[in-house]
Amino acid sequence: MADPSSPVVIPGDVARWARRATRARNNLAHEGRAPSHRDEELIAVVEVTTAVVILNLLHELGLPADRQREIAREHPQLKATSRAAHAYLGTPGG
Repeated sequence: MADPSSPVVIPGDVARWARRATRARNNLAHEGRAPSHRDEELIAVVEVTTAVVILNLLHELGLPADRQREIAREHPQLKATSRAAHAYLGTPGG
């Protein structure tokens, strides 16, 4: 499990990201399509999920939380992922 002081790559509503990721996965796996998701949202789900896995791996490898936060702040792809999460997975209407 990630360190609670680790960087947040999912701004806003983490539970909403989890629900949308689960629904997208189930729709794609069982129906071959995800009609309730825009393409941009699907891309954001994949990018955020990838970032979460990477940061969890860094944590498991013993990288200190402060270094993880620095990486999340400065790495261009992780910064873009955070922006996409905010734009497409943030709290609706917010």
